[in-house]
Amino acid sequence: MLDNWFKSRKTNLGSPMGRAVSTASVIGLHMVVAVFIGFGIGYFLDDFFGSRPWLTILFLGVGIVAGFKNLIVQGKKLMHFQDKMDEERRAAEFAANPDLTNTEIKTGPPADSSKTQQNQNAPDKNYDTPPGRK
Repeated sequence: MLDNWFKSRKTNLGSPMGRAVSTASVIGLHMVVAVFIGFGIGYFLDDFFGSRPWLTILFLGVGIVAGFKNLIVQGKKLMHFQDKMDEERRAAEFAANPDLTNTEIKTGPPADSSKTQQNQNAPDKNYDTPPGRK
């Protein structure tokens, strides 16, 4: 019974979106745990050597630096995941419509040049009068 439950959980977390959500959800936890571990080690060493509060402050700083390092590493993992998902999306769009160029997939279809020229020359709003008055 539990084997089926664990297998179903593995498949849900094994999906690309599940991995991204799990990575994003532990970023804050990594930061807090690193700071508390650094503080705990420093407090223990200060108590052992009788040098209070210097080692506590030193290892608290080490914990903060380690927390930010973890934050950067997890952020890079999320960015890599997003790039991979974008690449898969572009490949799927190209497979669905092979007439598209790679630039059109990234930026969308080209705009009609006559409409673009017309919109640039015409003012959108009158900024001289307050809203509601003409």
